[in-house]
Amino acid sequence: MAEWETFSIYGEKWSEHLQSILDIFPDALCHLNAEEKVVLLNSSFSEILGKPGSELLGRKIEELGFPKEVTGAFLKMRDSAQETRSPAFREFFLKVPGDAVHLFEAVIVPRLDKDGSIRSYLMMIRDITELRRVKIPILEEETLAPSWKVPLDALFICDMEGRLLYGNSAFERICNLSVPHFLYQRFSALVHPEDQAKASALFKEALEGGAVNEELRLLPPGEENTWLNVTLVPLSCASGGLMGVQGRAADITEKKRALEQLEKSLGTLKRSMRETVQAMAAIVEARDPYTAGHQGRVSRLATAIAEELGFPEERKEQVRLAGLVHDLGKISIPSEILTKPARLNEMEMALVRLHPEVAYRILKEIELLSPIGEMVLQHHERLDGSGYPSGLKQDQLSLEGRILAVADVVEAMSSYRPYRPALGINKALEEINENKGRLYDPAAVEACTRIFQEGRFRFD
Repeated sequence: MAEWETFSIYGEKWSEHLQSILDIFPDALCHLNAEEKVVLLNSSFSEILGKPGSELLGRKIEELGFPKEVTGAFLKMRDSAQETRSPAFREFFLKVPGDAVHLFEAVIVPRLDKDGSIRSYLMMIRDITELRRVKIPILEEETLAPSWKVPLDALFICDMEGRLLYGNSAFERICNLSVPHFLYQRFSALVHPEDQAKASALFKEALEGGAVNEELRLLPPGEENTWLNVTLVPLSCASGGLMGVQGRAADITEKKRALEQLEKSLGTLKRSMRETVQAMAAIVEARDPYTAGHQGRVSRLATAIAEELGFPEERKEQVRLAGLVHDLGKISIPSEILTKPARLNEMEMALVRLHPEVAYRILKEIELLSPIGEMVLQHHERLDGSGYPSGLKQDQLSLEGRILAVADVVEAMSSYRPYRPALGINKALEEINENKGRLYDPAAVEACTRIFQEGRFRFD
């Protein structure tokens, strides 16, 4: 107390006796002048800030380490109209001596002159950490779930600036840090550099209201990343204002590794599927040298039409594969019929018309290829039901099957066949447009015509 024996407020001398009276109050008290500089304080106020009174006197409120919830209240009070200058109540987090963060309530009362201008301020601060534990369960692990019942996720609290104020034992384990080492650090500083922008955006979104969720990587304590599923929600004070955010983080590292392994295995299966389709296509073309390359060209055109129609990548890939094996069923047709340099008779044509069904039966037995079996089965069907093998019409046909039908006709007419010369692309486009809506799907015809006319596709 010797250091506070006398000091001046507006030219008056305050005795040690008066200081002793102020120190009786258990709550922290502070008197600030109109410039928001400390001119009087009690020992509780000094203890909260962890500095002797001599270092606090004459300092402005924003120099004392208070968060913006408090400094903003002074600013709002100063800039508001005279009739709206009323006491302000604020809750805020503050780091106290001993590497702990406590929750405080501040009451700020403006003292006005006769003309309504602010003469000074009185501020009282009260530690309400224990009082609010029941209202903020995240501060008390056992209020959420006893450790022997439910394994706790990592729980943490950040202030308005994103600085960590609290983390439970699970949070310490995940971060591989003890409380003193992460306290008052920004949460984003614990995150992998490539995810820090995402973490900052997540925090900002949480402050704007509502729960937000994201997967983030921590700075690796070892050689491998630690993945967290992080959920943030706004943390409000009793008066309704925001104090920061509270978060929950679950370690999903093992889940991510399993997913990566699954994706790798799926990639291997997809490669095997593509290789199988290529092998099947090669078998068909080896038996029919006159139409070598037909399936590949149909596949390219069908894929281009699908892209023009806005198909997503996975669906486009299925169309591409279906095009590559749409004539797979021709392996059941004798070579002399496939290469016959004249039109086929009725019996021969009946045999040829079985090839979509044969292809379908082969593909449906291969689990990875079964989705494209239906497309292949429909590539000779027509909208009016005049196609084969089933005479399907309109909505009975998939869009993929309709696309294959258009691509097959255009390629076949524009290319050489043993029984006739090539008719050319113009004749092929004329055919599909004349029968658009009757035999061929209008959207597929228009897309096909457009990419040829605009020079965005051509057969090699």
